[in-house]
Amino acid sequence: MKLTFLTIIFVLVISISSFAQSSKYAGKLSGLVLDEGDARVVNVKIIIEGKKFRRVIKSNDEGQFEIWLRKGRYEIRVPEENGWYGSERKQLYINSNKTFTHNFVLKGIRQDVDHP
Repeated sequence: MKLTFLTIIFVLVISISSFAQSSKYAGKLSGLVLDEGDARVVNVKIIIEGKKFRRVIKSNDEGQFEIWLRKGRYEIRVPEENGWYGSERKQLYINSNKTFTHNFVLKGIRQDVDHP
């Protein structure tokens, strides 16, 4: 009897902590970073900003990025660096249990001597 009661308590504690962890984040932001020829661009910074929130992530070896966010309004952008012009700022709203997908298409900065 005592063992059964402890087992029930243990299962409830695990269930509650799992629910609390899963409800910490409302939705997911994901996407690709591409160049104008649709080639994937790796190791590019993506800046995500919200109310009292700022996070910088990078595209992976396949040009993909992903981050879980709390419900709310955010602004995302890619800064100008490493031979790429920065992106326009994009406003988004993260809802519960939804994935927001946004792909960035970057234009390279020409660095040859003949280009003004």
